[in-house]
Amino acid sequence: MIGDVEASRERQIRAELVCNLCGRAAATVLGPWAPRFVPKQLVLKDSEHASAVRRLQCPHCGGRLMLQNEEEILVFRGPLPDEDRARVAPGMAEALEKSLSGLLLIVD
Repeated sequence: MIGDVEASRERQIRAELVCNLCGRAAATVLGPWAPRFVPKQLVLKDSEHASAVRRLQCPHCGGRLMLQNEEEILVFRGPLPDEDRARVAPGMAEALEKSLSGLLLIVD
């Protein structure tokens, strides 16, 4: 049962792209924990700065952007294990699934 939970969670890194010269944050990146970090999601502070951030240049002063303020987060994927379903009263599991279907839960 515990192995199912371990398999359904994924370690990811969230960090900010910050200029080394002026100290401004240009974007936030999110990607899987790996020896070589490759971001899967990029959130820009201003959409007009996309081309500069793509080149890892500060859109304000032209300085170099570097990863700072890294934090590790856990993302849970997939259904809950059957062990958790057994704790719910009979008939309630189906009612919960129907009422919660379509919702996405993100926990930091």
